[in-house]
Amino acid sequence: VSAEHRKFILKVLQKHFVFGNLDDEEQEMVVDHFEMQQSKPEEVIFSQDEVGDCWYIIQSGVFEVCVGTTAVRQLRAKHSFGELAMLYSVPRTATVTCKEKGVLWKMDADQFRVCMQQLSSKSMKKALEFFEADPNYRHMSKEEKSVLATACSVQNFAAGDTILREGEVGEWMFILIEGTVKTVDQQLGCIEVGRDGNWSSPDRETRSGSAIKSLLMDNAAEQT
Repeated sequence: VSAEHRKFILKVLQKHFVFGNLDDEEQEMVVDHFEMQQSKPEEVIFSQDEVGDCWYIIQSGVFEVCVGTTAVRQLRAKHSFGELAMLYSVPRTATVTCKEKGVLWKMDADQFRVCMQQLSSKSMKKALEFFEADPNYRHMSKEEKSVLATACSVQNFAAGDTILREGEVGEWMFILIEGTVKTVDQQLGCIEVGRDGNWSSPDRETRSGSAIKSLLMDNAAEQT
């Protein structure tokens, strides 16, 4: 990986919902696990229902996402895709096809698992420390806190970042552990300010009022 390519991948990692939590040295180590893949028009990167074996970052080109026979989205430079199948050990939920010649950076499943083991240990420790200290969670048993912690990852947001948009389908529940957020109801025009320990449901628009740190909890874990 050249210095220029390394810089590009690092920028994507810094904004990634999982790997953005790593420190600079850890992100540098993650970059070492990527390799380049050239893609040509109409090349299928992977197909729906396949076993997930790679995670991809787009450097250039246009890639179409299809569920069944329906095109649902186009992905371009700086987008990443393919990690969810490996995160949750489920088949691919869509087919991704190259529409305009491009360059991908890919990480195979074995390397992805190594990175995730390192990240999971770090995130779980931070989550447990928060649940132990926050009064909203102190009543829970150690076992219950551990279950919640395993479903969490830590994400940093800068001031002004949009965390959720009203009307979007929510995949995560957010628990604020540092900083403040502003929640805006577009229909009622209401503004609510949230601080440490608040949670945000996925059906509202939330904007940070200052640099914040939050726990992302998989909604499937929240419902079990």
